[in-house]
Amino acid sequence: MKDVNGVIAAVCFYFSGNLSRQTYKTQRIIDYEFDDYYWYHDNKIPTGYVWNKVTPNMFGVVISNEGRMHGKLRTLFNTFTKKFKEIGTIAKQNNGAIVFSLKNGMRAVLTMAKDKVSVFWGDLKPVKDIDISEYKDACEEDDLSNISYGYLNELFPDKNIIEADTTAVDTVVVD
Repeated sequence: MKDVNGVIAAVCFYFSGNLSRQTYKTQRIIDYEFDDYYWYHDNKIPTGYVWNKVTPNMFGVVISNEGRMHGKLRTLFNTFTKKFKEIGTIAKQNNGAIVFSLKNGMRAVLTMAKDKVSVFWGDLKPVKDIDISEYKDACEEDDLSNISYGYLNELFPDKNIIEADTTAVDTVVVD
């Protein structure tokens, strides 16, 4: 997760397996001896980690409906759609999700929920197996309680607001 100039986003990387594995050395421990015989067990002592030979197979970006992006998810969704149309074709779509078949043989899924826009691309499931029905009537969250007022205060500082005159006024009735 990262907040970059008021845009809160998460970048995800998925790999074909575990990135690393732990290495051990073996220490033999003799449990007991009887004449020329002995019984033992081996203790594994961690020595560190090594990298596995894995490759990334999927990438993703999730942008939240907070801060600078509040109320702009549909515009963001349309911008992502336009970019992915340049590198692929639409295989399946509804109001809140699009599945793309990319020119390199991979697939991309672009979704919009009420609180985020997500795009994942790479070695995904076949198009027929990707279910986008939950995004059918997607719309942005319109609850104004989630507005980031701290960000709005930076946009509209109070220097132009005239404070109300709070001095007491005496009222005198003159006949």
